[in-house]
Amino acid sequence: MKLDAYKMKDYILSFIAKFKSFRKNHKELFLNFKYIFGILICNFLILTIWVNRVNFYPENFILWVQGRIISTKFGNNFPCDIGGNKIFCENFKFFDDNIIVLSDGTINILNKSGNIVRSENHNFSNPSLRLGGIRGIIFDRGGKRYRIESVAKNIYSGESEKKIISCDISDVGSYIIAQESTSHLSEIIVYEKNNSEKYRYFFSEYYLTDVAIDTFGKNAVISTISCIDETVSSRVYLLNFKSLSPKAEYDLNDNMVTQIRYTSNGNIIAIGDKYTAFINIKSGNVKKVFYKNKILKFFDYNPENGICCCLSSSVNDSNDDEILMLNPDGKQLFRIESKENFIGLSHNNSRTVGLSKNKLIVLNSSGNITGYLNINANVKKAMISSNSKVYTMEYGKIDKIKLKKLQKYKY
Repeated sequence: MKLDAYKMKDYILSFIAKFKSFRKNHKELFLNFKYIFGILICNFLILTIWVNRVNFYPENFILWVQGRIISTKFGNNFPCDIGGNKIFCENFKFFDDNIIVLSDGTINILNKSGNIVRSENHNFSNPSLRLGGIRGIIFDRGGKRYRIESVAKNIYSGESEKKIISCDISDVGSYIIAQESTSHLSEIIVYEKNNSEKYRYFFSEYYLTDVAIDTFGKNAVISTISCIDETVSSRVYLLNFKSLSPKAEYDLNDNMVTQIRYTSNGNIIAIGDKYTAFINIKSGNVKKVFYKNKILKFFDYNPENGICCCLSSSVNDSNDDEILMLNPDGKQLFRIESKENFIGLSHNNSRTVGLSKNKLIVLNSSGNITGYLNINANVKKAMISSNSKVYTMEYGKIDKIKLKKLQKYKY
């Protein structure tokens, strides 16, 4: 069969034209893809910087650099001895990628290798601790003295006008002090980062129990209680420091709220003896999660991940504790029963650890127990740092253990 030369020529020219068009289109497609990818990367960087913009404040950046320099000490130094005779569990926390331990006599900051970064004495009778980003406020609950701390140094030491009930500090350095009052039931004072007074509010109907200030120091939430007809109820106040009147008030009846926190999305968690309330500031919606006739023994709170509660039928060693995990919106992630008497909980994105008298029980994000480790019976608190590392506290000693070779847990 003979091929027509002209047809063959047309076929070849057509093929070459199509190939050139193919290359041109794909080149344009590749250029468009690079353009779109570049826009996405820029948007991601802009969004990341915006979300973390508080860290780029000049003073915050300087404190962060100072903290990184002073905490750069190598070599594993665990177990690490801590000064003081007594450490309350709530005074053992992660602090700006380090660990802070507040004992009855000393302030101790150590890095995650167990090296002491800074240690100073204090003379507080009832020391308490609240953290806000790269700063922390240490105060003498029931006394008048307080200190503003970073990893590297003591920023300020001050004294309140009256006895302190609670304190909190924002990521930008402004802070709030709740104190007793001679003219009212209680009052709060808000200070700028330069320690000048910014705002003051008095409470005449309810007794103040706790305070929290938001990331940028523009608003605060205050939990209060009152006894009406022999029933203890709570009211949560939302204050904006530009107004002399509360921005909002939320009544939480038949519930004694003793602690209050902000979540990472700007909403409020009010922790009470009958239920925990999740308050959406924008909508005003209040979601109540009841304990179902159980007692709230303790909880572990994280603004990004939510709250993990330990519930029990008795304050005694009942060995029937439940673990209730709630995200920042109040959605139940899991609720499991156990045959344990827990003394501590800690959680991150994917794991939860429950501390009993001589065991560290590990759960996954669905609440399933993946195993346990036998540990020293003197351990009073355990904090999970990553999926494989946990830091423990016992009498005058901090240690680190790895979550590996877990033993099978028998229900």
